Amino acid sequence: MHGNFCSSEKFERPATINFPTLCSIPGQPYPFEKARIKESLTLSTKTVLSVGQCRPDSAAIAHYLKTHFKANVLTADLPDQALAVLNENPVDLVLLNRQLDIDSSDGLAILALIRASSKPDVPVMLVSNYADWQQKAVELGAVYGFGKAELNKPETRDRLASILSND
Repeated sequence: MHGNFCSSEKFERPATINFPTLCSIPGQPYPFEKARIKESLTLSTKTVLSVGQCRPDSAAIAHYLKTHFKANVLTADLPDQALAVLNENPVDLVLLNRQLDIDSSDGLAILALIRASSKPDVPVMLVSNYADWQQKAVELGAVYGFGKAELNKPETRDRLASILSND
């Protein structure tokens, strides 16, 4: 159990309203959704892939990155999703949870997969409050990251700015 904020509660899906003029294939995104995603990726200069955060932490990190760096934030819950998003999108930074919320996958194992992927040079930061885990990640090729408890500290902003600022 991850506490009150990171529970894996299931929510009922609201009733769907079909608008045949907007979406001709049931269950598929509206045609303008893909265009809007592509447009947002091209308008911003930096894109961050956030992997394995619980929903509240993911929202807090995304808000921080959008507010301070005007970054686009993509998310992935599972290792295979993270690798697929990384391979299909221009990503400037990966924020990798030490232990993925959805399935408890080891973030350091995913870091190794990223280093062996088609984009081995993309900067990766571990999201962990534990200094010993940060050090292990650095030894595996990550940039020293930050913990969720440190999100609003100046040191965290400086670390992120070293990768996300548009100089």
